[in-house]
Amino acid sequence: MRRTRPRFSSRSIAEVIDACYELFIDLDATEEQIEFPVVYAAARAGRASLHRPKDGEMPDSANLEPLFDVIRETVPAPAYDPDAPLQAQVTNLDASSYLGRIALCRIHNGTLTRGQQVAWCKRDGLVEKVKISELLRTEALERVPADISFPPLVAAGGSLRPDSALHGNGLRPAAERTFREDLGAAGSQGSFR
Repeated sequence: MRRTRPRFSSRSIAEVIDACYELFIDLDATEEQIEFPVVYAAARAGRASLHRPKDGEMPDSANLEPLFDVIRETVPAPAYDPDAPLQAQVTNLDASSYLGRIALCRIHNGTLTRGQQVAWCKRDGLVEKVKISELLRTEALERVPADISFPPLVAAGGSLRPDSALHGNGLRPAAERTFREDLGAAGSQGSFR
């Protein structure tokens, strides 16, 4: 028996919006969360509108600019201070046969440079000093060497040993691994918890 996906085109626009509101209510959303902006879009056609089209018709804009406008107006830009001490969260680990363990990081404040001494702070309170021996940034689909890195994402290789990132039979959750600038008092520069 062939399994088919339900087609949303058979549902009216009003039914889909009502289903979204019901979902938010079921999730105990706040009044502010329920008052989300609605953008009517046809992704394959590359069109969007803030005005509801008739069922089965295309949005009135010739492009997706109304969607991008709503995103720019409602989603706050990330806060970043390049002069603040380094705060970077390890979001994943990778490996290279040449570099060894590579930490994929999201930089929240500061900058990360090759050769920099940082404190690797773990949720259990352990703090380990590591040196960033290699820094890679993503360019298209390739990782290329860099001397300094700014937000948002970077790959850092250093003296990262498997025992400092393993817990039980697998990697710790990403929120448990962070880099901070080694200022002597590790952990005093904020928290990602």
